Amino acid sequence: VEQPTTPIVTDLDRTWTCAELAATSAAVARQLVVSGSTGLVGLLADRRLESVVALCGILWAGRGLVVVDAGAV
Repeated sequence: VEQPTTPIVTDLDRTWTCAELAATSAAVARQLVVSGSTGLVGLLADRRLESVVALCGILWAGRGLVVVDAGAV
């Protein structure tokens, strides 16, 4: 089990800890649940920290996901 202060995700200029990723992903999950969305959620993703947060939040909310590579659009 990772410690809350363990760095877990890094992009070009930022590093987030386990606690930061969990808290932010949980906020995304809560928003999806509150919004009443069901089924699949589309995610236009690139290689950034926000994409990892969104991916974790969507899965944490129990939703399915369709990832579209932002570089291919």
